[in-house]
Amino acid sequence: MNTPTTRTTTGSPFGGALTAGIISLIVNLIVAYAISMIFPTLDLGWALTLVAITSLFAGFFGYYGAYRQTHTL
Repeated sequence: MNTPTTRTTTGSPFGGALTAGIISLIVNLIVAYAISMIFPTLDLGWALTLVAITSLFAGFFGYYGAYRQTHTL
């Protein structure tokens, strides 16, 4: 029995990239906060800000790069 495969794609990669960036942001903030409970830091706000910025961009551009790679083949 053959069932048709459903492929979810969008014309623009930015919706998925933004979602990936936000998920990365949330996960990494939780991890950074948990680590700060084990190894206390003097300035938790500064550490969480840096983690937030880097994780958002890493998730966003990671998804965007993967999208471009799969659509150029």
